[in-house]
Amino acid sequence: MYTVADAIAFAIQGAGLRRVFCFPGGTISPVLDALHRHGVEIIIARSEAAAGHMAQGAHRVSGRRQVVLVTSGPGVTNATTPLADAFFDGDDIVYLCGQVGTTLLDKKDGVRQHGFQEVDTQGVMGPVCIACYTPRTGENLVRDVVECLHQEWRDERPGPVVVEMPMDLQRAKASSLPSPASVLVNGYQFSGLMAAIDHLKTMAPIVLCGRGALGAIAQLTELRKRTRAPFLYSLPAVGLRGQFPVEAPPWRYEGMIGHTGDAAANALLAHAFTVLVLGSRLDIRQVGTIGLPLG
Repeated sequence: MYTVADAIAFAIQGAGLRRVFCFPGGTISPVLDALHRHGVEIIIARSEAAAGHMAQGAHRVSGRRQVVLVTSGPGVTNATTPLADAFFDGDDIVYLCGQVGTTLLDKKDGVRQHGFQEVDTQGVMGPVCIACYTPRTGENLVRDVVECLHQEWRDERPGPVVVEMPMDLQRAKASSLPSPASVLVNGYQFSGLMAAIDHLKTMAPIVLCGRGALGAIAQLTELRKRTRAPFLYSLPAVGLRGQFPVEAPPWRYEGMIGHTGDAAANALLAHAFTVLVLGSRLDIRQVGTIGLPLG
């Protein structure tokens, strides 16, 4: 007999994931047991925040969606910092959060907390994630996990999603097991970029790469080859410098812009005639406060 926890473990395996990141707790123990039985490696961090940031690093290196598991209550509140970081930086992470049983969650008598380590996951995490699922049946819990693991970001910016996992639903019988699906690797592309290269060459552009450019290496390589444009980077994209070595002539200087960036990179950007911005949100640490209200 398989449980919903087993079905979740199968879904994680079916998404091509061989490890998850976790700080353990009681309300995720059924899923942790199932993951161990089915051969999924569980990376135990020193805190929920560390587990979330480790998943971000794994996503940025591999380009693959990652999974974080935390328990209810303080597990959820401690994990909100890396969740928010993933939300603002566009990191593709699935958070599976333990929760007390559904019979305790559905009480409406005004008492602040019926279950041990109960907290309103939707209320805490909802503002800093793309979606927060609150299933109330075992079938819906499995469906929500599968949907999150195989969501494709086409015209949308990626980010973290949250699934609440009530304890009784994890232990419930599974009506069926999810079928393995194709392994998802999100390779971000800039539509229309290649078609615009010939036009860009006449404009002597400076290219500014942000976090959203990390998955478009092939396009960026072609852009560099055909335009010979200097590349500058925001802080979240500074890792791209290792993939595009600095070239000798001084007009080819490349570096990180912004408040804590390189003086030469900022000067190059400030005097540029044309700036092609790829995957950067141009926040206050990059463009300063000119024209923005300070009150």
